[in-house]
Formats: sequence, C-alpha cells, structure tokens
Amino acid sequence: AEFKRTLQLIKNGRFDWIISTNHGGKTALMSKLSGVKNTVGTTPMQFLYDETLNKFFQRTEIDHNDRNTPSIFASSENIIWAQKYVSDLQNNKLIAIIGASNVERMWPLEHWKELIGTFIAYNWGIILIGSGEREIKFAKELTKSIISPNIKDTTGKLSLTELSAVASTCKLAIGNDTGTLHLSALMGIPTIGLSDCNQYDWI
Repeated sequence: AEFKRTLQLIKNGRFDWIISTNHGGKTALMSKLSGVKNTVGTTPMQFLYDETLNKFFQRTEIDHNDRNTPSIFASSENIIWAQKYVSDLQNNKLIAIIGASNVERMWPLEHWKELIGTFIAYNWGIILIGSGEREIKFAKELTKSIISPNIKDTTGKLSLTELSAVASTCKLAIGNDTGTLHLSALMGIPTIGLSDCNQYDWI
C-alpha cells in the first residue's frame, strides 16, 4: 500500500527528474514505473536507472557532500501560494513531521503534545505534516488535546510540490525518520530528527 501511494504521489507531481541516493531495489523499481523521463541512482539492478549517481555528480559538478547549500527549491509560484495558505499562523513556524512509514519510527503522542505545547507557549506556529489514515488520526488526537489557532493540520491534504512550498515557509523542522524530514534538510531548513536508539539495532 505504501509503495502504491508513494508511486502515485510521484506521478501526480509531474517531475522532470528523480535522483535517488537510496540503493534499494524497491526505490529503483518505483523510479522506473513512475514515468519520469530522467532517473538517477545506483543499485545492483542498474538498468532501472538512466544514469548512476557518480556519473551524474561528475557530469553536473555537484558536490554531494555539501550539506550547507540547499539542493531542493520550491517554485516562486508555489511559495506565494504557501505563504497565503499558512498566513493565519505566527511568523516563526515549525513543521512537525508526525508520521513515518513504520509505526515503530513514530515519536509517541505524549511527547509530541509536550513539544508542540512548548513551541506554542513561545508564539510559534505549528504545521502538522503526514499522510495516510494512521497519521490523520494521530493529528486529530493532537489537535483535540491542544486547542490553539496556531496549529494547522495538513495531514493528508498536500501534494509533494505543495508540501515543499509549505516547508519553505518554516524556520525549523522536527520529525521522525521519514522522507519529509530529509526533504526539509535538503531545502536548507534547520532540521532535528527524532528516533529511538533501538531503531538502529541492525547497524
């Protein structure tokens, strides 16, 4: 279900490029099935990509180790839309990435309540980000327990391009180990990742 949902989001985004640093076969297959014209990645099943990562970085002279310069940008048109969309919130905005592909990666509800409550006390606007029924339900529980005009629940409502634009209006991103967290970091937004130390027992 997650594979199909993500594939559909990519197709809906009408992207020109997919550049994947994930070496897994599932991501490579998704890139191939997406219909996107230009795909870059490295995997044992290299035929699923048009170009390897190393060749792409060499050809474009991109320093993929540079983490100080944003590498993903929202269009000016989408940013104008996003600014209007979140105009009812405080100037200082936090993107709270409450979801994850696995429930084991999700930070507990009580911790989110405490964190968001603290930011609201300091006059921050909170944008809840997520997708899928589990995350929509999670967000509803949060907004029921914290009644504030400074929380905007966007779970299940944004396309990838809209998500990028909304994220660009924020001064900070905090969230679980999931795609939106990495997207925020690549956009140059100061980012804090939340994870249980047991999550990485396999390393």
